[in-house]
Amino acid sequence: MALEELREKYRTRQELVKALTSKRRSIHLNPNGHSIETASSNAEVLAHIKQILSLAANSLEQHQQPVSIVFQTKKKKGDTSNSNICTTLEFPLNGPHLFTHQFKMRKCSILLTLLKIIMEKLPLGKNTTVRDIFYSNVELFQRQANVVQWLDIIRFNFKLSPRKSLNIIPAQKGLVYSPFPIYIYDNISAGKDEFQVQKQTVFPGKPCLIPFFQDDANIKLETAGNCNLLIVEKEAVFTKLINNYQKLNENTILITGKGFPDFLTRLFLKKLEQNCSSLISSCSIFTDADPYGISIALNYTHSSANTVYNCTMANYKGIRITQVLTQNNGVHGKPIQLLSLNQRDYSLAKNLIVSLTVNSKDIATSPLKKYIIECQREIFFQKKAEMNEIDASIFRLA
Repeated sequence: MALEELREKYRTRQELVKALTSKRRSIHLNPNGHSIETASSNAEVLAHIKQILSLAANSLEQHQQPVSIVFQTKKKKGDTSNSNICTTLEFPLNGPHLFTHQFKMRKCSILLTLLKIIMEKLPLGKNTTVRDIFYSNVELFQRQANVVQWLDIIRFNFKLSPRKSLNIIPAQKGLVYSPFPIYIYDNISAGKDEFQVQKQTVFPGKPCLIPFFQDDANIKLETAGNCNLLIVEKEAVFTKLINNYQKLNENTILITGKGFPDFLTRLFLKKLEQNCSSLISSCSIFTDADPYGISIALNYTHSSANTVYNCTMANYKGIRITQVLTQNNGVHGKPIQLLSLNQRDYSLAKNLIVSLTVNSKDIATSPLKKYIIECQREIFFQKKAEMNEIDASIFRLA
């Protein structure tokens, strides 16, 4: 059809552009089309991923036809609608908004790259960490959070449980030390609707990474008597306590998240709380005497992310700025250097007080009272301190 004939048929510029634009091929990430019905097996996942990549390649390379990848995302918190959100990624994009197009094309590239990685890794039957995937193409992914986000979208559209599929797991970070064996019984998928129990052991007498396990796993403590849980912020303090283990209470399990705890460390503590609470006499958290230490302690007990994994039995014991002052004024114990709060520390402490008191009608009876008081004391003294040189007797009394 000649251009003049098209101009006569389509009177406006918008109609003409629409008529000249190639029709897009819609490719659904969800194997069931517009509704999620049953969970997919590994074989079905692989078959559908191959189909998606093949359709996209054929459309772009052989037919020079643009594609639209359609997928569903979870409803936002507070959304009362029955249906999930349907989103579309288009490739290629044309038009004047270059920056917006680059942002959208990056999303499309991340999605297709992850599908290709899954297709290559899944048949091998070996676990790959999110960190490994991220470092395989840092320029594309930019942040590990982008890898996690798009893996969650893929799992959601294939109706696969979080962290229970695709052989892609978060990198292990937390450490545990136990004087007795800890057994973890995990349900591992052995096919569609088939599971087998996998037993993992935390061996006594040596520190190890908290093993990866699923949400529905069970934990058993191989001890005749009760035990204590001691959670510390830093790996250096964790190692120091292992080397001076005789100074701690008998049957103490040591755990560190090495700063802000990852999901696996929080899940491990939550499972201990759920499965072994009758054997646990106390659970104490020790962090630096600064606003960041308080924030880390809150991450274990009152995190707003995945609140179901908050460890309600954990008790924040310090170290407090008053404990540091007491040790410095005493005859025994090595003095701890006190540092001045900087503006960033002060702002964090002030914001923590605001967030911790916003929903508290009676602060005196609030379970967050100890955190609020510690923030106030650090602001009052305008001091902070690290826990590295605190006297070991504080941990024993925990």
